[in-house]
Amino acid sequence: MDTHSPPPRPPACPPASASPTSACTPVPPPTGSAAAPPHVHLAAGELYLPLTGRGAAQFLTPAGPQQIELRAGCPVQFTPGTLHRLITTDDRLELLVLMENGRLNEEGDVVFTFPPENLADPQAYFRLAEATDESAVLRRRDRAVEGFTLLNRLWQDDPEAGRRALATFYAAAVALIQPRAAGWTDVFAKGPGFALRTMADRISALADGESAHLAEAAVTALAPFDENNLTPRACGWLWSYHAP
Repeated sequence: MDTHSPPPRPPACPPASASPTSACTPVPPPTGSAAAPPHVHLAAGELYLPLTGRGAAQFLTPAGPQQIELRAGCPVQFTPGTLHRLITTDDRLELLVLMENGRLNEEGDVVFTFPPENLADPQAYFRLAEATDESAVLRRRDRAVEGFTLLNRLWQDDPEAGRRALATFYAAAVALIQPRAAGWTDVFAKGPGFALRTMADRISALADGESAHLAEAAVTALAPFDENNLTPRACGWLWSYHAP
């Protein structure tokens, strides 16, 4: 009789490298290749699933700064209000990013961590935030890293001052997106809301012994990824696809 040894267990996922009240590893200079645009979502949660390579994610919440190493097979989930940024290294990091928002991110559920002077004036903020070319994307990134660094340094010097600064940032973020938020109800209703209602209808039909929806079973091959057709958007370069 053949015997087979079990497959090797994957390495344990790394823990957070900072306690809630301690400071993150210093943020690289804004012009460094590792600098990504820190930001926050106000309505949607997010999940990182690293596929290959290594990197790190830095977070800031009312509990304090936190840094988590990212490596293949070790997902990291975070809720709305978590300021976050990715740190890459020479070991190219590839992520599958899952968001619960159904396009809310592209409809405005993202606020970059610019310094306070860039948050106070909505027109100035959106001129900087709505980048349309690579140079504008880099300017946006650099200002967001600058503001994120400032918030982290406040925590290093005085956690209570850091909490106050974060609360002030939250208030400014809500003020910036409030005019847009009213339209998100419709975006949600046509996206995740529609999917939830459809699923509820299917479950109800099955509970009644009905199977009509099964006759609509179909497979669709979507358009392949095209790296020459990327658009600069809120969290980087966006590739959009449309499912039926």
